[in-house]
Amino acid sequence: MYAVAAAAGIENADRLEEAQRLATVEERERIARDLHDDLGQLLGFLTAKIQAALKATDLKPDQLIMGYKGVKFDEKGQNILASGLVIQLQDGANYVPVWPKASAKTEPQMPYKAWQ
Repeated sequence: MYAVAAAAGIENADRLEEAQRLATVEERERIARDLHDDLGQLLGFLTAKIQAALKATDLKPDQLIMGYKGVKFDEKGQNILASGLVIQLQDGANYVPVWPKASAKTEPQMPYKAWQ
């Protein structure tokens, strides 16, 4: 009798685990679809804006994308022409650049303070 109850409990636990796994997969797929749809909408909007800008000015297409000349991606998808900036919350109120030294307003405070 106890063996039957234990087996039923294990079977129910397995079913619950499988249902949770399927729910997670379905949620991930839904999020991926939403992101894909949003990205497609954004790209369509940007295309329309660029076409409108081309019609509204006498600029050539190459002149419109001059700002993107500082973008170059490596095989990992990282922009190798970009530079980083590290900021730190100091005094509980102000974010200040702390790295690289050429852009730093102050030295980083170490150790970092914990959230309160």
